[in-house]
Amino acid sequence: MSVAKTVVDPNALAPQARERLVEELWALNERIFEGVERADFEKNLLRAGTHRSRLLVARVDGVAVGYAVVHVMRVGDRTVCRGLTAMLPDLRRHSLFAWFFAYEGIRLR
Repeated sequence: MSVAKTVVDPNALAPQARERLVEELWALNERIFEGVERADFEKNLLRAGTHRSRLLVARVDGVAVGYAVVHVMRVGDRTVCRGLTAMLPDLRRHSLFAWFFAYEGIRLR
């Protein structure tokens, strides 16, 4: 199985592209988690007011199978990094996102 990975800045997307991405990842999120409200999902995925956000989407045959998002926020004189991740159970033993979190962490320096 070949996994294609795409990294985007969700804050830089045009409104229609952002909505398509949210729809795609919401469909995936519903397959993985129960009891999450769409508004909460979108708020956590896009996190307005961040200094920097990066979103990695993993796809197999053009279908999203996982995502990871890193939000970097400034709180006073501190930098706070928040990460979220989700992937289908069949892929959880693969390190799809470890490099992404490591890279984004190094960029904080």
